[in-house]
Formats: sequence, structure tokens, C-alpha cells
Amino acid sequence: MDLKIIQEVKDQIMSEALEDEIGLWWLYGQAKDRFPPDLVKAACLQVIAECLKGGLRAGQYEEGSDTWDFHAWDMSDDMIIRNIQSQWDKLGREPDLRDNIYLVVPPARTYRRHPHSVG
Repeated sequence: MDLKIIQEVKDQIMSEALEDEIGLWWLYGQAKDRFPPDLVKAACLQVIAECLKGGLRAGQYEEGSDTWDFHAWDMSDDMIIRNIQSQWDKLGREPDLRDNIYLVVPPARTYRRHPHSVG
């Protein structure tokens, strides 16, 4: 796997994460344009591991009374990667906007909109 491309995608995510949360679906879109189909999932997981080392937090949104609150997973980076891989394997398809796996810059933000909305 091309480590230069892994680093480029990681740098892009670290930059984008300063402005907005990064969904697994978005990362997948970046990786599928840069890696052969049989390497996309492994590349995504490697990029996520690098982003976690770089300080991003992984988790999911949970609905509150009028907000969606981000809940970071309280587990080791290795467990996070295994959790994401397991959830992805269960999907049986490529990740899309409906999938609730995100990377954020801590502290996580609260959104007054649905995290899956566009715009």
C-alpha cells in the first residue's frame, strides 16, 4: 500500500476535521479514488489509525432532545479500528451517508441539525 497516499489522505482529513466532522462514507470516497478496490477498506482503516494517532476522536452521534451529540468511543485505538472494521463488515456494502461513524477534533461538537443532513 502506498504510504505517501495514506499520508496525503490523513493530512486532508486532519485539515477537513478542523471545519466539520468526517464520516466514514467521506473517507471511503477519498480512498476509492486513490486505491485499487481490494485495498480500499484496508487503506481507510490505516488512515483512521493515523488520524487517531494525530489526535482525532472516533465515535457516533446520538440524538438528544433537540441536538445530535457526539459520543467518542472510550476504547484503545486498536479496539476502535476493530470496531469500525466489524461494523463495516456487517454493512455488506460500501459506507454511505446513513452510517454513523465519525472522526472529529476534540472536544466534540454538538449539532443542532441531523448529522446526516447535507449542507
